[in-house]
Amino acid sequence: MRTLGDSRGKAALLSAVVLMALVVAGCGGGGGTGGGTSGTTGGSDAKPQPGGTLRVAAAIEAINLNPFEAVETASEQVFMQILEPLFQMSPEGKVEPWLATGAKAADNFKQWTIDLRPGIKFSDGKPMTAEDVAFSLEKISKSAAWGALFEAVSKVKATSPTTVEVQMSKPFSDFEGILALPFAAIVPKNYGGVSGKEFSEHPVGTGPFELAAWKHGQTITLTKNPGYWKQGLPYLEKVVLTAPASDEARVLQLKGEQVDVIANVPTAQVAPLESTPGTRVQKSPYSIVNYFLPNVATPLFGNPKVREAVDLALDRESYNKAAQNGTGELGGSWLPKAVDHWDASLKAPTQDTAKAKSLMAEAVQEGVDPSFTLLIAAGDATATLGAQIIQENLEEVGFKVQIKPIDVSTKIEAESTGNFDAAIEGVATDVVDSAELVGYYIGSKAFFAQADTAEMQKLLNKARVVGDEGQLRKLYDEMQQYVADERELIVLDYSPAIWGERENVVGFRLNPVGLPVYAEAGFSE
Repeated sequence: MRTLGDSRGKAALLSAVVLMALVVAGCGGGGGTGGGTSGTTGGSDAKPQPGGTLRVAAAIEAINLNPFEAVETASEQVFMQILEPLFQMSPEGKVEPWLATGAKAADNFKQWTIDLRPGIKFSDGKPMTAEDVAFSLEKISKSAAWGALFEAVSKVKATSPTTVEVQMSKPFSDFEGILALPFAAIVPKNYGGVSGKEFSEHPVGTGPFELAAWKHGQTITLTKNPGYWKQGLPYLEKVVLTAPASDEARVLQLKGEQVDVIANVPTAQVAPLESTPGTRVQKSPYSIVNYFLPNVATPLFGNPKVREAVDLALDRESYNKAAQNGTGELGGSWLPKAVDHWDASLKAPTQDTAKAKSLMAEAVQEGVDPSFTLLIAAGDATATLGAQIIQENLEEVGFKVQIKPIDVSTKIEAESTGNFDAAIEGVATDVVDSAELVGYYIGSKAFFAQADTAEMQKLLNKARVVGDEGQLRKLYDEMQQYVADERELIVLDYSPAIWGERENVVGFRLNPVGLPVYAEAGFSE
């Protein structure tokens, strides 16, 4: 799960409860309708020619390529080309075996046996064994960043060179889906004899590429892994990543043919790029959900009437038009549209200014102070425009709103420590399994809203022992309805990831949650 920090977050910080990754996320149209459908648009069906160097302008530079320590999406987008998990998402959003051939559950999902694909080698030529897998699963289960998702894991043992057994402290029916998390990558046992810090600078994995050079602040160069287990892949000889200083710089470099692919196209640039000869835009499903985040531990937002007033005061259509350039989509679920149990029946509330005024008048009579500070990321046009719409809507019904732009890391620190009134925030998912976000909701006090998550934990515990899909959907519907009723997160809209590319790039795609896949990319000539 990736906390955005704003509509296009740019950093990450350690929460006292759980470390969440931030994503640099653009906004745009297109996308599926839930159920894990890819819905990606753009790209070409032509077969790539072997060879060539793909020049990629990322939104920010990677920080840490150790998957168990990394927390921000910029690092994830790089190491997922080098390192691979046991399971992975198909282009259609289905979880499928990858380095594993499958997994079997027993004892009411408290014991799992994982069978490994034979013949897999790391890029240094050494075979991947069950010992490597056991080491990796133990590291992710104890990770400060991602351990909350694997807290049920109690013991991991390699029982043969190609078999791993995992004991759980409680039922964990969605284990396969969580194993598709890119941060749950398989690395050599004991990092191949180096420290975790050294591994972060020189990772070794089973993926289609290997790290050739990292000139911090300049470029990251990936080269083809000649021993990659997927025959015929990758097509490219190299991928060179840079991180231009601004959104505008990335767009100009794409138009000027200085790069081949860019991350996070600003919403205002989607239409111009689509109409520019030689360029096109690729959009993921709606894998990001944007919120008004109230701190329910404060006297103001601890009042349910106040939270309902916010929910009813918002003009979401205007917010989408101003902040997302009309490329977002409205909905009522706190889960993003790309996950497998998104509830399409939950609709965005209709603006009701009169009722919101009445609720606020009652709350003020009860003694609440309607003044608060709304945190946004400094220098971000999307967040600034959105905050202005929210401020206008809320002041009309009786709030007094001060917008405070601050840098993203300071903003996340304030949120994670509960030292804030309200913020514009967003969350993206790393897998299509809804359990990932529910687990983070529980571990982070409702994505930093400082709310009691005991009821959500009860529902998740029930979901993890349910085998029937109909019953499972009912439980996830309850989880979504609960947040809609409590308004601990107030949904603004959904948005996809948006990337731009030159028209001679073929085979490049975004996975169902908006992360880049370079293994099948190349050039048409």
